[in-house]
Amino acid sequence: MKSELNWGSAPIAWGQRSSWFDPVTDWLSAETNSDEIRSLRRQGGLELCWGELEWRDVYENVCDVEFETSAQELAQALCDTSLRVFHGCRVEDASVFLEQGIRLNDPSELEARARRLACLAPHQESLLQNLEQFVKEEDSFNRDIGALHLALDDRELIGDCSHYALYGSEWILSALGWSAHSLLRSFGIPPIIEVEIPIRDVSPAMRKALSDQILQEWVHFSINQPDWVPVVDFGICLRKPIPPSQITGHYHPKSLVDVFHEKVVRTTAKSACPSCA
Repeated sequence: MKSELNWGSAPIAWGQRSSWFDPVTDWLSAETNSDEIRSLRRQGGLELCWGELEWRDVYENVCDVEFETSAQELAQALCDTSLRVFHGCRVEDASVFLEQGIRLNDPSELEARARRLACLAPHQESLLQNLEQFVKEEDSFNRDIGALHLALDDRELIGDCSHYALYGSEWILSALGWSAHSLLRSFGIPPIIEVEIPIRDVSPAMRKALSDQILQEWVHFSINQPDWVPVVDFGICLRKPIPPSQITGHYHPKSLVDVFHEKVVRTTAKSACPSCA
């Protein structure tokens, strides 16, 4: 019989494998064929990329339960713990998040901010034209209204999803257009905000996707035992603001990969903000 899942007091943190691997291993112990796992290890593991869905078939070969059944059960058990996630942005001072938390996207506020930024550019007329056209399109104007976006893996926010830290709001980036890139990079400093959220605040579909990710990596590591944790592109959308009490820290990346400009690596001019002092 499967034991009760005991997460302990620390949040699940994807980059800290022990925070989720050890509790899941204990939870699955009664259904795991440890001899088969050891045999596969002795053979040098399996030649499967960590992200291949075939790992789910492997899971069913080494566990006496279907992958989907375990994933559904794990998704429910996740409600009993919290999750460390990250938010990429561009601000003058990261202390604003300690004071206000992370607010939901409000198109009216974003439009006003975009207008203020555009007026600081030498080519403000063309930027304002872009903005006017954007706000006329209802689908564009209302994109991501009442939502906020987080990442499970902060390494994505300085790699393939670094545009949040380089350019700030995706809404403003889209509204002002390509010619605003240098302007947007010239303001503020890029913090990666660390957040701890109750997983019960995440939608059921997202909890299920997270449980799939955890179980697949559990069997991959159990057999192949790499000395690295894979970088995952796993975004989380919330429909409620994050209070200041859930902000647990921040850091400023020294460099960021600009995927909009042939993946040039941009060095961060400032390595600290006033709240770092």
